[in-house]
Amino acid sequence: MNVFVDSSFYISLLRQDDRNHTRAKEALEDAAKQSAVFYTSQYVVDETATVLSMRVSKASAIAFLNAAEEEDFPIILGVDEEVRRQGYTIFRETKDKDISMVDCYCAALMKKHAISKCLTFDRQFKQLGFKIIE
Repeated sequence: MNVFVDSSFYISLLRQDDRNHTRAKEALEDAAKQSAVFYTSQYVVDETATVLSMRVSKASAIAFLNAAEEEDFPIILGVDEEVRRQGYTIFRETKDKDISMVDCYCAALMKKHAISKCLTFDRQFKQLGFKIIE
């Protein structure tokens, strides 16, 4: 099972005071028990580090970036020209004004790599046709 990990999930997982923290831990454990292969994007890593720095601490953001460089971190997918253009298309075609470009790039990456499941707390992924694991 291939699973994409979104920044909303990372933030909930890493912030013990987050309202979704326990759900994130349980969802991650369940996916791991199913031998999931985890993927994320460079933009998700960047976004997560930024949010952690702003809402938790710079030290938490640095610890997350250090973890991103470890072998057991999810596979980080890059955004190439094809994915960038597909992300723009998704953004243009989505009626939801609250969708972020990062989420659109992630959706394009998930489509390109045939990843249908996502660890996230963002409702936009469900609206885009992906199965949310929460």
